[in-house]
Amino acid sequence: MPIVARHRPIEFYDTPYRLWVDSFTELDTRYLVDLAEHGGNGRCSCPDFCFRLAKEMPPEGGAPRRPIRCKHIRLARDYVLTQIILRVDVRDTIETQT
Repeated sequence: MPIVARHRPIEFYDTPYRLWVDSFTELDTRYLVDLAEHGGNGRCSCPDFCFRLAKEMPPEGGAPRRPIRCKHIRLARDYVLTQIILRVDVRDTIETQT
C-alpha cells in the first residue's frame, strides 16, 4: 500500500492521552489511540493493532513485557512528548536547582 500524505493534524480526543491519528494508507480514515491502555503501552483502533498486535497482549489486561505498538501509537506518544517538551522551560528548571 502506498503512503498517503497526512491531511489532518493529530488531535486530542477527550483526554490528554486519547488522540485521533490519521491512517498512513487510507485518506479520510482516523484511528483512536488510547495511550493509557494496557498499562501505558497503548491501544489503537487500527486493523494492525486490533487483529495482530492485540493478540500479543497479556490476557489479564496489564502491560506487556515489551512494547507492542503500531505506528499510530508510536506517533501519538511522540506527539504528546513533543507537546510536553514545548511547554517546559528547561532553563528555568536548571537555574532553580543551582
